[in-house]
Amino acid sequence: MNKNEIVQNINYIKNVISSSTEYTNLSGKASILSGMVAVSGYFATQYLAGPNVFSQQIDYFHPFVVVWLMVFLLAITLNIIFIKRKAKTTGQPAWSRLARMIFDAIFPAIVVGALLTLYCINNNSPQWIPIVWMGMYGLGVWCASLFSVKAVRFLGASFIITAMLCLFFLQQYAMLMLAISFGGYHIVYGVWLYCKYGD
Repeated sequence: MNKNEIVQNINYIKNVISSSTEYTNLSGKASILSGMVAVSGYFATQYLAGPNVFSQQIDYFHPFVVVWLMVFLLAITLNIIFIKRKAKTTGQPAWSRLARMIFDAIFPAIVVGALLTLYCINNNSPQWIPIVWMGMYGLGVWCASLFSVKAVRFLGASFIITAMLCLFFLQQYAMLMLAISFGGYHIVYGVWLYCKYGD
């Protein structure tokens, strides 16, 4: 066995160990597309509801709620499709033990975010919804990062910090920050992910 074969074997062992402790079926393309969908959702909301979205009475059929529900569902669908495709390429199961652990980690934050959204709508406090979404999503992603690559943690931290900035200083720009975070952060993260791991 020559030196090159030894190095290849060591790299293979390192990859096997890493794949058993870190979920790597992440798709840069899915993140980029999800970010583009979020930006489109922002402009669609501005067009359908006007620039002062939260000065209006918001119910469950308001354009803001309908558009962003569609953004959420489309982003999830894109991620599922691309994760399955990448798993097929790498030969790793898409719904592995690590995938289930990530789901368990992020699920409570998503549920709390949904319940707080309902509370804000029912109590005519829609201006808090973007902050709730950014904060809860950031917490969920941070928890999920414990079972994935370190870059996921930076993504979660970015959402949490943005939510805190909106809560204390930039509340009047919450809608714009929603587009910057769910749109811009995901696009930047997706580009980095694609350059680092391919797709």
